[in-house]
Amino acid sequence: MPETGGTGRLSARINSAAAAAIALGIFALDVLSPLQGAVAVLYTTVVLIAARSNDRTQVIWAGVISALLALAGYFISHWSEALDSASMRLTVSLVAIAVTTTLCVRNQAAAEQGRRSEERYRTIFNAAGMPIWESDWSAAFSSVRPDGKLDEQAVAQAASAAVIRDANAAAAGLFGVSRSELVGKSLVRHHTPAALMTFRRIVEALARGDPVIEQETQFVSLSGEIIDVVLRVTLPRGADGWKRVLVMA
Repeated sequence: MPETGGTGRLSARINSAAAAAIALGIFALDVLSPLQGAVAVLYTTVVLIAARSNDRTQVIWAGVISALLALAGYFISHWSEALDSASMRLTVSLVAIAVTTTLCVRNQAAAEQGRRSEERYRTIFNAAGMPIWESDWSAAFSSVRPDGKLDEQAVAQAASAAVIRDANAAAAGLFGVSRSELVGKSLVRHHTPAALMTFRRIVEALARGDPVIEQETQFVSLSGEIIDVVLRVTLPRGADGWKRVLVMA
């Protein structure tokens, strides 16, 4: 979960202070030690610490300042010397700093894009007028036989273990319960015999690799009313082991 507010700002300040302290320590070691530029590669640590702030600007500055400190350390210690192995080690260190900075920036950009996609998904999910819920069917995934079938005994156990991770208001209204009564629980109490058989067919279809499954079935609401629905089941991207199964009704 991303940090927000005061906690996030405090964490960013701590990361910045830690990165600055380590950078100065590496600079002092680089200038004072007899290792002739070999220490400069440690500046990649400064970039990695800055990356924990999830701030691309801070990462770029960390890379730039680290490169400048590495250059300053080299010129202080080797200004009057001819190009030798120390200059080669400096080059390697600068390349390492550049590569580390670039990779960190790219990873942060990818993570930011993932967060935005998740936010859009959640907005659509919650605002949709149709019932939608997301369930963890990992128990069903583990129960599927090598031939893609589900044993009779395993059906009820897998259905009981299929916990709802999230649901919108329309889904709660469908079953006549509040959203808090739905999330974190299975739908077993709303199952009819038809719903249990439908669950089995959907699991076996997912095991075959079907991208989208549509099945008619019946549930029972909290008040005892029979609900006729058409379920549309898909696996969102990254739903390894069926930990995120999207169901629309």
